[in-house]
Amino acid sequence: MTNYERGAERERQVVKLLENAGAVAFRTAGSRSAADVIALAAGRPPLFVQVKCGKQPYKGFSRGERIKLKQMAERGGGVAVLCHWAPRKDPEWIPPEEWPDSEAA
Repeated sequence: MTNYERGAERERQVVKLLENAGAVAFRTAGSRSAADVIALAAGRPPLFVQVKCGKQPYKGFSRGERIKLKQMAERGGGVAVLCHWAPRKDPEWIPPEEWPDSEAA
């Protein structure tokens, strides 16, 4: 399985998790969007989710991408979140307040 296929599978799993929690969720596959998944639920702000499935949460999630995701969420009246789902682990939902400011992370 390629890295792209692993990432796409994790995104589908995140969509299922969010749907099981009562949201309407969808992947933004092919859109080149800052968010991999967007979720909507009545009475809650929209979630703009970046999904990473490697061992390190910020590998492949650059400072510029973090800024774009936060800006997208702000424009959409929602919340940005990183879902880091490492191999053989449970998903970890990381809010922007915990994201590093630098590229060194």
